[in-house]
Amino acid sequence: MKLSKQAVMVAKGMSERGTSVRRLAGQLEVTEGALRYRLKKLEAGRARDGRSDQPTALDGYTAVVEAIQVALEDGRLTGEGRPAQVRQIYEILVRDHGYEGSYQAVVRHLRRKHGKPRLRALRREETPPGVQAQHDGFEVRVPLGGP
Repeated sequence: MKLSKQAVMVAKGMSERGTSVRRLAGQLEVTEGALRYRLKKLEAGRARDGRSDQPTALDGYTAVVEAIQVALEDGRLTGEGRPAQVRQIYEILVRDHGYEGSYQAVVRHLRRKHGKPRLRALRREETPPGVQAQHDGFEVRVPLGGP
């Protein structure tokens, strides 16, 4: 579980009242070391630890990534339509531009630039074992009442 800022603030207040960090970490379902690290960081007054300022494998490819997104008509650029698949962007980078970085670096770059992708609605239908079904959803409008 990721520690939110609110959770760390609550943990700080509870630890100041005498609750042990070990117990708080157990309640928050994180490691004791992770909680101690976040509490120490909070006391120091640093909001960030500087890791996000480190150079990445994509530093020289920013314009290339944007050109690939334009060519694929990526919905993240316009705010309309579907976003291009990150895997497809990564494969084009490797194949056509000699990119040697990781797939995750491309994911992190796109998230930093465009934010997390919106969740798409998905409906899952469970069937009993041995039974298969296929359903294509559609909408029918039926007028009710008279003129």
